Amino acid sequence: MPRKLFTLEQANRTLPLVRRIVADITALYPAWRDLVYRYELAAAQARPELGESPEQLSLRDEIEGVARRINGYLQELEQVGCVFKGFEAGLVDFHGTLDGREIFWCWQQGKGRGRGKGRGRTRRMKGFWLLAHVIGFTLWLGGGIATMVAGVSAKPFAPAERLAAYRLIGAIQRLLVGPGAVAVVLSGVIMSMEYMRSGTMPGWLTVMMGAGLLGALLAIGIVVPTAARLGRLQLDARGELPEAFPALRKRQIIAASVAGGLALVAMGAATVGRF
Repeated sequence: MPRKLFTLEQANRTLPLVRRIVADITALYPAWRDLVYRYELAAAQARPELGESPEQLSLRDEIEGVARRINGYLQELEQVGCVFKGFEAGLVDFHGTLDGREIFWCWQQGKGRGRGKGRGRTRRMKGFWLLAHVIGFTLWLGGGIATMVAGVSAKPFAPAERLAAYRLIGAIQRLLVGPGAVAVVLSGVIMSMEYMRSGTMPGWLTVMMGAGLLGALLAIGIVVPTAARLGRLQLDARGELPEAFPALRKRQIIAASVAGGLALVAMGAATVGRF
């Protein structure tokens, strides 16, 4: 029979049942161990040539009865799909995958929710992509706010100085906003692979990915190229802003506002979903 693979969310959903089964197992195990000790003590005092004494026979029946109950509970855990790892600690493992690698989600009696264990490299890679996600989001949103403030501040400037300001804005969009948006999308997709493989995408994650992807596409496909075009504009023959400037500026304002709003929606969905 193929081994069942759990996401962390799926493993945690089984815990109410698993917790009750493990409690029954760990409650019975000391009784079984005590009966075995009493049987061994009785066997040491008996005469082997006479066979098992009535006390031994009674104890053996009790041992087998308790063992059958424990085995029944172990079979229930097997039907759930998890692996019981120890009578003393009450430890249970769930086979799972994370970022394309096989791991164990583990839970211990007396603890709250399950947690991952196993591949240290997997944890480091997850930390790396989370860092890339945070840095990318900071570059994207921070660069967008900086260029918005710069654009508003440059409005009263003379035409030549205003175009110089837009050359700076274009550089910020190219060096910060574009790479930041790419990093957010790439790292977000990689960190969401576990959910996509399992087919159990939480609603908050769907909203976050949808809003983040649309916002990033707007930033990469419209905002950054438009800022680059604005940065390449030259004064017209009269020393004024060229005819294309107002339309390009309006397109950038609208696209940047929508992209930033979608980024905030993605951040809000992640905050609500995770906390």
